[in-house]
Amino acid sequence: NAYIFNDNTWSLWRAVNQIQNPHLDIMATWDQTHLHQNIRLISWKPPAIKLNIDGSFFRNLESVVFGNIFRNHLGQWFSRFSGHCGISSSLKAELLAIFHSLQKAWNGCHRICL
Repeated sequence: NAYIFNDNTWSLWRAVNQIQNPHLDIMATWDQTHLHQNIRLISWKPPAIKLNIDGSFFRNLESVVFGNIFRNHLGQWFSRFSGHCGISSSLKAELLAIFHSLQKAWNGCHRICL
């Protein structure tokens, strides 16, 4: 900093030219042992059935809407549902989405993992 800011002939061009290889400076200051720790491969398998739910409360419309979608392991949907009810809250919207989703799942599944 003293070299750049105390020099009367300082210029932006000169400051930029002092930074030749910033990535090399960063790597030189980083302790290399952190980069070579045990590496563990992690994989993920899509579930046989995936359920997404959502619920929303529209204050200006005084209405709750909720819905769900069931997808297979390929991401293709095979069942969906949406509904609404009158004056309520965001919490009720989410709970209704959960309730209707579980009801639908219990009607077609033998085992449900939450």
